[in-house]
Amino acid sequence: MSEARRQQLLEWLLAPSLPSEADIPEICREGRSLNQRAWLLGEIVALGDLPIESWEPVSMRERYLAGANALEQMPTGIHCRDLSCPGPSGKLAMRLYTPIVPNTLPSQEPLPCILYLHGGGMVIGNLDSHAGLCARLSQNSGMAVLALDYRLAPEHPFPAALEDAQVAWHWLRAQATELGIHPEKLAVAGDSAGGNLTAALVHLLLSQAAPGPQAQILLYPWLDMALDWPSLQSMAEGPVLSRAGIDWFRQQYLGKSSTTALTDPRLSPLLAPTCGQEPPSFVLTCGFDPLRDMGQAYAQSRQAAGVDVEAVEYPGQIHAFLQAPAVFPDARLALAHICAWLKTKL
Repeated sequence: MSEARRQQLLEWLLAPSLPSEADIPEICREGRSLNQRAWLLGEIVALGDLPIESWEPVSMRERYLAGANALEQMPTGIHCRDLSCPGPSGKLAMRLYTPIVPNTLPSQEPLPCILYLHGGGMVIGNLDSHAGLCARLSQNSGMAVLALDYRLAPEHPFPAALEDAQVAWHWLRAQATELGIHPEKLAVAGDSAGGNLTAALVHLLLSQAAPGPQAQILLYPWLDMALDWPSLQSMAEGPVLSRAGIDWFRQQYLGKSSTTALTDPRLSPLLAPTCGQEPPSFVLTCGFDPLRDMGQAYAQSRQAAGVDVEAVEYPGQIHAFLQAPAVFPDARLALAHICAWLKTKL
């Protein structure tokens, strides 16, 4: 019964227009109305959900990748090149996306580049799970995108992922010219846990007085592992991402022997002191996302300190909606907004 129900929901989700028989309830919270297709996607995810106590990293990674591939396809007109660089415990895999412009000779002008750090709670996700999003980001912006396959927890707990992000950043700056990239037109972007790594990397570079990016993009970011934000309660059973799931990811990332305080800015970059030195920042949040409030608090605190911040909320949307452009017109609109903003900064 559940498989038949899942197939029916999936058919409705991917239909050009929602059929009347879908009978989707109107969900309203805190003055926001849940997107109807978001409700459908949430129902599909819920049908395949396992109890938290039975979650296991390897199988979760397989399930996540299968779900991502079902909702996202690679666009045409993008060149992909697999690369690697030396990392703290072996080679770090990366993938470079560059736009192909038809009927023109290869450009001699170096491209701006975005270092992309994928989401997945520091436990799941890889180059393939976010390939479509990275390719569309390159296609829409006309820029290069370098995606990093950082080490995952629990096999590699905190601070492994952040260490890898820092290594990749310095490698990108050093190799930029050889890669056809402008070394002074670099941004860092990430979704969810990748947003955490992005903001933490920016703070780390500032604290070290090291060259940093000209822009950062935080997409429904996970920025605070210490405090209990209202949206963690009001959206605790949010479609796709739940409060219980967030707690599980945090436990996996920290590891059993961690003595690091949750307020450490490497874990909770929202709590890092700011002197207004962060680069121009684009912060996207979703109304029905448990992480919503911390993203908005980051934007507000940095804006108050004088940082150039573009803060956007999609009130009816859910966590990770950007990975489903075939389902959500909002995903296409949001990416266009991000790329238009980025072109003014690089």
